[in-house]
Amino acid sequence: RDAALAAGLHAMASIPITSRGQVSGLLELFTTAVGEPPPGLMTTLAAIADQIGQFFESDAQRQRIVRLSRVKAVLGGIHAASAHTHSKRDFFREACRIAVDEGEFSMCWIGELDGATGIVRSLAWAGIDDRLGALPAAACNDESVRVSVICAALRNAAPAFKSNLDEGVDLCPRQAEGLRRGNHAVIALPLIIDQVVFGVMVIYADQPDSFVGEELDLLTQMASEVSFTAEYINKQERLAFMAHHDTLTGLPNRAQLFDLLSQEIARPRLVKEKLAVVAFDVNRFRHINYTFGRLFGDLLLRELAQRLTAVWPNPTHL
Repeated sequence: RDAALAAGLHAMASIPITSRGQVSGLLELFTTAVGEPPPGLMTTLAAIADQIGQFFESDAQRQRIVRLSRVKAVLGGIHAASAHTHSKRDFFREACRIAVDEGEFSMCWIGELDGATGIVRSLAWAGIDDRLGALPAAACNDESVRVSVICAALRNAAPAFKSNLDEGVDLCPRQAEGLRRGNHAVIALPLIIDQVVFGVMVIYADQPDSFVGEELDLLTQMASEVSFTAEYINKQERLAFMAHHDTLTGLPNRAQLFDLLSQEIARPRLVKEKLAVVAFDVNRFRHINYTFGRLFGDLLLRELAQRLTAVWPNPTHL
């Protein structure tokens, strides 16, 4: 207003611009004339402000549709990746890549919770360099970080987001990098298996309202898809392990032994080396089972397996 007075303007009109029932701006006009405005001027200005508000609302709706389309593309891409990825770490990397490349989110990071320490260890990332991606998140049992979105998502087993990163005083290195790139919103999506939170998926976006309404619902579905696939891969790995290992000791079973022997026998010998098979037997093992019970016998076998694994030159050949 001081600038208007200095320019010789003595009257002004201010009309609110509304969008979705909320004031989103002001239309202000200045004039050198003093007195009541000409008839119909305020009505015309109100109509112009209404048109501007409708444009704002239409543009916001268009941007929202674009964001929804991107999130749906991410959901579809992750679903497709779940069908052909058999390693959990590889799947997490692909999920992060899809979020950045197809969802056009700035950064994506997945971490796994260490229940003993509370630290969230890095598993996969995209959109950031390896130095920042590999950094773990601070332990959530530390009082100074309990308010972080990651800790909130892990603690409540529900999505947690922040739409104003610039208002944070203590930002972690990844958040600081996100803010430097112009990202003001971040969401942490809990990853859950058997009703237990095992990790978190963190996504950064430039628009403050990127994680509300239908977008939030779709992102929650995406986290469920990631969790389901991780659970499926865990079960597949467990079944594969059980097919070739003894369930009591964790050592390779008879089938794995025969397969290993066949490979070693068939392997070309480039040097004069010999192949030997060493068999171990526990003397009077039956007496241990009869005297102390099968539970103690099983404990003895586990202990022997652990000691052999610790001292054998190549544990995979046990």
